[in-house]
Amino acid sequence: MRRPQTRFVGRRAELERLEGLLAAGERLITVLGPPGVGKSRLVQQLGTPGGGAERATLHCELRGVDTAVGWAMALADALDVRVQSGDADALLRQVEAALAARGAVLVVLDDLRALPDGAPDLLSDWLDAAPECQLLATSRERLGRADEAVLELGPLDLEDAADLFVERAKATLGASELPEHRVRVLVESLDRLPLALELAAGRLRVLSVEQLIERSAEQLRLLEGRGQRSLRDAIDSSWALLSEAERAGLAACALFEGEFDLDDAEAVLRVVEGAADAVDLLGRLRDHSLLQVRPGERPRFRTLRSVRQFALERAPPSAALLQAHSRWCLAAAQTAAASLGGPDEERAARRLESLRGDIAACWGRLLSDEPAAAATLALALRGVLQTRGPLPELIPLLEGPLARLARPSELRPRLLSALAEARTLLGAPGAALPAAEQARAEAALLGDPDRVAEALCARAHALVRLGRREEAAGHLEAALAAATPGSQRAARAWSEAGLLHLESGQLDTAEQALQRAEAGFRKRGAGRDLLRVRFRQAGVAAARGQAGRAGALLEEVRASSRQLHDRGWEALATWYLALSAIQQLQDAQAQGLAEGATALWAVQGRANDAARGHGLLGVLALLGGRLDEAAERFARAGSAREGAGRPLHTVQLHESVAILESLRGRREQALIQLDRADVIAAGAAEAAELPAGPLLTRCAVELSAGRRAEAIDAARRAAELAPRGLDLQLTRALLEAALAQDEALPAPLPTQAPQPLRLRLVAELLRWTNAGRPGWEPPAVATPRALQVGPQARWFCRPGEARVDLSRRRAMRQILVQLVRHRLDSPGRGLELDALQEAGWPGQRLHPEAGRARVYTAVRSLRRLGLDGLLITRDDGYLLDPAAALSQAS
Repeated sequence: MRRPQTRFVGRRAELERLEGLLAAGERLITVLGPPGVGKSRLVQQLGTPGGGAERATLHCELRGVDTAVGWAMALADALDVRVQSGDADALLRQVEAALAARGAVLVVLDDLRALPDGAPDLLSDWLDAAPECQLLATSRERLGRADEAVLELGPLDLEDAADLFVERAKATLGASELPEHRVRVLVESLDRLPLALELAAGRLRVLSVEQLIERSAEQLRLLEGRGQRSLRDAIDSSWALLSEAERAGLAACALFEGEFDLDDAEAVLRVVEGAADAVDLLGRLRDHSLLQVRPGERPRFRTLRSVRQFALERAPPSAALLQAHSRWCLAAAQTAAASLGGPDEERAARRLESLRGDIAACWGRLLSDEPAAAATLALALRGVLQTRGPLPELIPLLEGPLARLARPSELRPRLLSALAEARTLLGAPGAALPAAEQARAEAALLGDPDRVAEALCARAHALVRLGRREEAAGHLEAALAAATPGSQRAARAWSEAGLLHLESGQLDTAEQALQRAEAGFRKRGAGRDLLRVRFRQAGVAAARGQAGRAGALLEEVRASSRQLHDRGWEALATWYLALSAIQQLQDAQAQGLAEGATALWAVQGRANDAARGHGLLGVLALLGGRLDEAAERFARAGSAREGAGRPLHTVQLHESVAILESLRGRREQALIQLDRADVIAAGAAEAAELPAGPLLTRCAVELSAGRRAEAIDAARRAAELAPRGLDLQLTRALLEAALAQDEALPAPLPTQAPQPLRLRLVAELLRWTNAGRPGWEPPAVATPRALQVGPQARWFCRPGEARVDLSRRRAMRQILVQLVRHRLDSPGRGLELDALQEAGWPGQRLHPEAGRARVYTAVRSLRRLGLDGLLITRDDGYLLDPAAALSQAS
């Protein structure tokens, strides 16, 4: 058998299973799978070093051979038999005799594309004539014998697919580094098919990874190969074997962008001639390996992207078929959307997530001629895009039908309110106000009080974000008057009232409003709306100084949001847990939490909130003395922050940059930042919250530069504005230092918790300034534990130590990848043993004891190699130490 020329990547579980079937004495084994999935390559791996036991093997190439005589001639060539007669029966007997003479031999029948009539009988004759022989076939359909053992191949798992692409890319580009996260996006777009991945890697001679992603919609043209390695030719050979009805049915299935079940297929296939029996048609397409199936109580089907593109290219859908798909999609989306906000919303959200691609495709078809249907689809997808992202995609989906729907229309107020809410979430509450007001006006003309209340809530939320609380209060009073008592919209109004009172410092009133909101949402069983209430109740607890209760509520929001796959609330809860950790002087834990929140916002497309995350990570870098990292984080935060979101956040960013510039000895640059903060604070509606902070920072900056008069002026003005507590303590300390004859500087604040972040920054500036005074010794700071992990965990190292290479230790590498991801997503939480087993040996069915033993061995090895003390075992599983700084190399 031909020896492979390239390194074998992945498929370890499949190779072990194939070896197991051969060792068990199976006489006829078929490796089954779609075009380009790597059937022949798997079989070639048998008998290679590390690939399985050596055995006597004959390789029989059957590509393009579609008659029984042709099969016999090909086997005769493999057996090196000289054909002595042109008679078919004599040829078959001659081949059977030669095969029997070989004894225990494995015959590989490679690349069966068309099964000749009588193929099962022919195989029976060969097996009967040679009792020690085993037949191993690679095919796209079953061979039709009852004793046939089948090993079905699907796409590679994500890690193996990425490894294969990188491996082949190195042969094309040499040692060039590829962006790991974009490689993962690319291999997903290529269905994780080995042939597609290898062809795409070859295209890196002229295209980048990003360009390959952009052109994935033209996959077949992009991945044209030469001769037998063309993806189009591989699929065409299967297409040629289909009947006209099967081709039309495959094209209909290709309209589904994601998975679909039998009911979905029947709704669309009913307009396809010859495809009335959907069960039979799906079965035949499945037999040709042109449909993938996910087993379950209701099996789910899907077509690979390359097959979809080919089928739609060869059999363009008719107008009737497109209409049937659109009608099915509209009905499915409406049914799922109706369950949002109720007890079945988790299942409904999963259904809408699976319909994302179909909704987007149908929205484009319906927009011009049926804007009302397009509007319905946009509103159905709204919940998914708001909770899981990317949120910016929602804006054009809502604006498109709005521009086409005639007034009056009951859909327009809903679209406008949704648009206002999306703009507020994206950090543009000013742009949300006109849409919310228009929604209120049109709902009022329609005489729909509940839609009026919805619009008023959307406008009030934007006003709160802008700091215009009195206006927001008036709108919420009107919303409560308009909404049906006990309705979801009334509960939403109470929830917004709770936020307003919380931000106004009216904690008792806020708590009462949130209790009424909670009662209303519980009545409907609305889990996602309860996240909003719980989060705001955590804010009330924090404002009362009840740190324990606030933390418990935030953890509850995090856990529930993960269950509901709501990245928005998970990010917010994670963010505030990071702030709490900073106040408790737990900077390492805060680092992981802030990184997690920032990543979640980035996935949602909420650039303004992601900028907040970068700003906080910059502050943590500054507190840790990593000034270059702080500067880079602040630059990323500033690119999206200026002029967007709440003025309070922008002012705080300028303060942080001023501290950084002062630490670098650049007083003038620091003062420029503080001047900008003053201008923004002066024009902000929420100015009452702002002035003391910039003045405190200005006083510290001036003190550090030795400018006593300027420091005294800033400190005196801050003393008039500073609230009670540590703000006032620091103001007095700074003022006393500025007035002192010896110009002594105050020591940093004592290490007591909680400490507001602003005060910690000012104290850090003073600590650095004091460090230059004769006889002053800085406080001892313990060196934090840290870990750096390379791309795909190919290596790791601790500070000051050499890298530990894991590139050839696949199971340990994949376990470390999973631990790192879990640390970033859920710092402080353990991973169960089963999760690590699946990460290290994906898809393998192991005896429980054997699986546990493998995990224990891998964990011990990782600790021995350098993770001792960082890889922790607890009752809830394994985790990387949340107190250790973690960084990933790009």
